[in-house]
Amino acid sequence: MTIQWFSKEENNSDHQELTRRGFDLGWISEDARPSMPDSDTIKTKWHNDEAIMLPGMLNDVMATHEADVRQAHKLMESTLNGEEISVQFGNEPYISRLMPKFPLVSAVFEHHDDQCIEKLYFDAEEVDADGNSKVIAEELWCKASYLSFHDDDASMRFRFSLGMEGYE
Repeated sequence: MTIQWFSKEENNSDHQELTRRGFDLGWISEDARPSMPDSDTIKTKWHNDEAIMLPGMLNDVMATHEADVRQAHKLMESTLNGEEISVQFGNEPYISRLMPKFPLVSAVFEHHDDQCIEKLYFDAEEVDADGNSKVIAEELWCKASYLSFHDDDASMRFRFSLGMEGYE
């Protein structure tokens, strides 16, 4: 597959407008949908840090994840509408997925980071047959952040890691 870029002067109805974070970047078109590359091509592109198109690879399994994708989208929309993630994680479906192995320790709003929405800290615990908990890992975190300062860009991510941020 080849993606071609066109300037405003070259635009026609066969091209898709490419806009990112408020900037008109031009127009693009693709010549044809690619077929699945062979393993040697994939390895070569991987080692050369090149993009690898794997068309149709997930077609057979996407339907089995539809409910999870919808739930993730709902979480994103709720977060962008100002609902605290810590409150959302205290309700279903999240609370039953987290507890008792990942209790929420704290939630913070990092005012020094303009892109941070909320950062949640968890411990990882093992629970024995008698119901006793033992901490096996500390300072696990999930940080929701905006990816852009552009007002019209709602791009965000949930980043999961452990320890001190920047040193993990």
